[in-house]
Amino acid sequence: MDERSFISDIRSIFSLAPQPRLQAMISFHQKVCEAYSNAVSAIDEKRAESKSSDGRLIKQVVGHIMEWERFTLLCYGQLLSGVKNRKILWKTGYTNNIGEPYNFSSIEAFNNFQAERQTAVPWAQIQLDAIRLAKMLQMLLSSTIITPETLEDSEVISPELYDGQRLPISSGWFLWYVILDHEAVEHAVDLYN
Repeated sequence: MDERSFISDIRSIFSLAPQPRLQAMISFHQKVCEAYSNAVSAIDEKRAESKSSDGRLIKQVVGHIMEWERFTLLCYGQLLSGVKNRKILWKTGYTNNIGEPYNFSSIEAFNNFQAERQTAVPWAQIQLDAIRLAKMLQMLLSSTIITPETLEDSEVISPELYDGQRLPISSGWFLWYVILDHEAVEHAVDLYN
């Protein structure tokens, strides 16, 4: 998906009232997740070990998305359990797949840590986990336990989108936006080519 179409769809979705927005996000996420899962499934070992557009290996790019999805699942766990001081949203409280906690000084530090770690993980494992986490997150966000009220009961932030304009949204909705952006746009050149 190109940036312009993605931003147009996102702005259209976020202009809706909360309940229709939720339904539109569920529908949009289903399409994005299906395309992403199919793209990751189609990457073979040779391509996974090749360089991406930013110099990382393709498997590191997929691993990067996968770890952001793990982080997002942890964030939603806090949101759903009623934690009001959601430190995890701000780079602290990440837990890896064996339960080790990490805190990062910046998003770049998180990304660099994951890129280094992914070099030692076999592609078959990254591929399996990436698809599993993407589908798990999509299933969670499509379930009836996710309500507009839950998504809106979080800090409001104002991220800058690809069009240079800011979009004031709650962190609950923003986490969902980031996953859609990762799967559909930010890494599209490496996933869908």
